[in-house]
Amino acid sequence: MKTANGYHTGHFGPAPDPGEKALTDALDNWAAWSRRDGVGEALPGFSPMFRSAYRGTDFDEMLDGVDTDIAEAVHTAVWELDPRLRWSVMCVKFGMGAEGWSNPPTGWSSPSVGWTGAPVGPAAPGGSLEGAYAAARSVLLVVLIRRHVINV
Repeated sequence: MKTANGYHTGHFGPAPDPGEKALTDALDNWAAWSRRDGVGEALPGFSPMFRSAYRGTDFDEMLDGVDTDIAEAVHTAVWELDPRLRWSVMCVKFGMGAEGWSNPPTGWSSPSVGWTGAPVGPAAPGGSLEGAYAAARSVLLVVLIRRHVINV
């Protein structure tokens, strides 16, 4: 049975939004891809600039190639975000949480690099990690759908 908002209901409640699920999967894939060389805590260890041109020929290698392509597209979209929103995504997806949110990288909180809004930290008005991450997800969902990275 469909509800007024178009979701099916059943024993377990409304079905999850497919766009949100696809975005979560894409961000998780990007985070794993970024850290695959284990450069350090929460620091991306891989850059698309240095990707090998080799592509495999079997199905598993093809899937790995697709995952890499999606991760690169998400990487680009994340780095196009306002630095404040980008930092929120990195804090959540790389496991830095509130501690990382309160300590952005040197120079990132400067207006000269596009940092907008109030200073970071839970005490700042509108400066919660959760609020910034929700805003970043909203932007990323639109961008990745428009670029045909995720389909809903």
